[in-house]
Amino acid sequence: MEPRDLDAAREQAEFDKLLTAARVFRNRGDYSTAADLVAKMLQMRPNDLDAREFAADILFARGKWDEAAAAYKA
Repeated sequence: MEPRDLDAAREQAEFDKLLTAARVFRNRGDYSTAADLVAKMLQMRPNDLDAREFAADILFARGKWDEAAAAYKA
């Protein structure tokens, strides 16, 4: 495996791990921890649509409707 392919695989694994953990915390109602994890996902991949939508979902769940609406539109 090429070094860049290995780096990409590691990044994907870390991203997937963060996504799974964020989902668990969201399902438990721990939106603060889920938001922290989603922020890390967005640092890794700022244009990832799944991460951006997840961030908007967390804002909505926390009652931040105007911020959530703006995030969904973006």
